[in-house]
Amino acid sequence: MSSQSAPRAHGPAASPAATRLTWGPVSWELHSRDPGEHHWFAEHLGVTGDHLRYAAPLHSFRIEVRPGPPTAWQIQPRPGPAILIHDARYRRTALLDRPAWVRDVRDSVDGIPHAFVRRGPDDWLVLREDHPTDQPGAARRGLFRPAEILAGELLNATLATLGGITIHASAAHRPASGAGPGRLRLPHVTLFSGHSGTGKSTLALALAAEGGAFVAGDRSVLLPGRGRWHVVGAAVAARFGRGTLRAAGHAERVGAARLLRHGDTPFDELPAPPAKAVLTQAELQRLLKVDTTAGGLLSRIVLLERSTRKTPTVAVVPADEASAMLQSHLLSTPVPWWGQGAELSGRLVTRPPVPVLMVRWDPRLHPVATVLRLMDGPVQPAG
Repeated sequence: MSSQSAPRAHGPAASPAATRLTWGPVSWELHSRDPGEHHWFAEHLGVTGDHLRYAAPLHSFRIEVRPGPPTAWQIQPRPGPAILIHDARYRRTALLDRPAWVRDVRDSVDGIPHAFVRRGPDDWLVLREDHPTDQPGAARRGLFRPAEILAGELLNATLATLGGITIHASAAHRPASGAGPGRLRLPHVTLFSGHSGTGKSTLALALAAEGGAFVAGDRSVLLPGRGRWHVVGAAVAARFGRGTLRAAGHAERVGAARLLRHGDTPFDELPAPPAKAVLTQAELQRLLKVDTTAGGLLSRIVLLERSTRKTPTVAVVPADEASAMLQSHLLSTPVPWWGQGAELSGRLVTRPPVPVLMVRWDPRLHPVATVLRLMDGPVQPAG
C-alpha cells in the first residue's frame, strides 16, 4: 500500500471506520462514510471461509469512497477510446492531478457517474455522485456500487498476474477430508464447465449443499501449478435460473426475498422478473444455507453436455483430449486497465493433473443426486 500522501477530493473527509476483507491472494480495506457502501462490499466479497492457503495476502488494496457532486471533480477529458470496466464504458481523464477513469453515463440505465482515481499502486479513491434515493443497504434495480466493482477488478487483475486462466465454469467442494495430525484440511474443488444451460450452477450448488462450500457460479479462475492446481472464484455474484432454484428447493424462499441486486421488491413481485436471480455471497449463505469460499485445490473437472437419453451418463475424458475441450470454454483474461499493454490472449490449458469427466444429462429431467452419485462411482472411458 502506498504511503504517499494524496490530494484530497472535494466533500467531507472519509470516516476512519473500515471494512477489511480477504479473498485468497488479495485483501481490501474500504473506507467510506456511507453505510450502504460497506454493506454492499461485505455482501459481495465476504466469504464464509478462505481456503487458499496464503500466510498473508500477496496484495493489499486500500479503497476510499467519497460522494459528492460531479461538478466538483474538475474533469479534464483526454482523447482516446473508451475502455470497458465491468461491461460499462469509462473515459480516461485526470482528477486531483492523478490518472482517473470516469464512468461514461450517456448509454447507462441509472445515469449515475463515478470515477476511479489511482493515488498509488495499491491506493485508490472512488468519487461517487450523491443520489437522493440512496439509503443504507438499499439499491435501485440495476445499480452497482462502484467500490465493489473496483475490488473485483483488482482481484482478477492480481489473479491474472499469478498466471490465472479465466474459464466459464462453476465450482464447489464437499467437506475437506483425509487430513492427519499436523496437516491442513484442504478442500478439494470440483470444476463444472460447459455451455449455458448445461447445469453448471445446479450441480455446484448441490455439491456445496452436502456440507462443503460454493466457490463460483459462472466464472472461475484456474491457477495452474506443478502437479497441483487451484480454483479461485472471480468474485462475481452468482446467477441462478428458476429451474436450478426449484431443483434445489429454494424457489419459494428466493422468490419471496428482497435481493440486494434486484432492489427493494421481492424477486417474484418485480414488474418483469428476470430469468435468473442474482445472489451475493452473503445471500447464498443466508437464503440458500450454503457456505462460500474464495477457492481451493482442484480435484476434478467435469465437462457438461445436454443429453436426450433417458438416463445420464458419466465417462472419463482421455488426458490428451481434455485440454482441447477445456480451451473452448476459456474467457478473455483481464489485464489491469490502468496500465499499458494489450489484452492477454491465447492462453492455453495444459494437461490437467486431475481426472476429467464428461457428464451428459438433462438438468430438467435427470435428478441431481443421481448425477453426483454417478460421478463418484466407477466410470468408463468416453466413447
